Amino acid sequence: MKKTGKKRQILAMSLILALAAAVTVNWYYTKSTPLSDGAADAQSETRMLGDTVLVAGTNVAQTENADETTVSDANAAAFAELQLKQTQENEALEEKIEAVLSNEQLDAEAQSAVTQMLDELQQRSKAQTNCETLIRAKTGGQAIVLLENDTAQVIVERGKLNAQSTLQITEIMAQSGGVPAENLTILEVNS
Repeated sequence: MKKTGKKRQILAMSLILALAAAVTVNWYYTKSTPLSDGAADAQSETRMLGDTVLVAGTNVAQTENADETTVSDANAAAFAELQLKQTQENEALEEKIEAVLSNEQLDAEAQSAVTQMLDELQQRSKAQTNCETLIRAKTGGQAIVLLENDTAQVIVERGKLNAQSTLQITEIMAQSGGVPAENLTILEVNS
């Protein structure tokens, strides 16, 4: 019996030593140490086990995040440009219609037709804005809606278009925009 008890003590001690060694190795490789780019000052970021550091001293994760930020900035710039162009076109059309309305030589019938065109333009602009807001809420990304008569084009942010978002956009456009699925074009922005 003494031999069995002695063997158990040796086994327990070796397990405790192995556990202590594992904890020490884990602590050594995961402790927070500031990255150094060769300069005297240290960055505030910490190393993670498995991180790759490039020759220039930058972390691969930092480089990937910078690339994502660049793509995100390009997407934002593309959408800002498209929205500005759309707004300018709508404002120019409104100004032309209002200029025609201000013409005193128009008879009542022509003035009524022009007023109806202005109302339709304002309704289309409101429908576009409503659809864009709903699409942004559903997809979590930027969207621009271009309505023309009974057709529509929807431009969404790169990486946000998949089967589920396509179905959601189609439903939104049918309900809020009055555009059937066969007259709908969904595009992903090309930055």
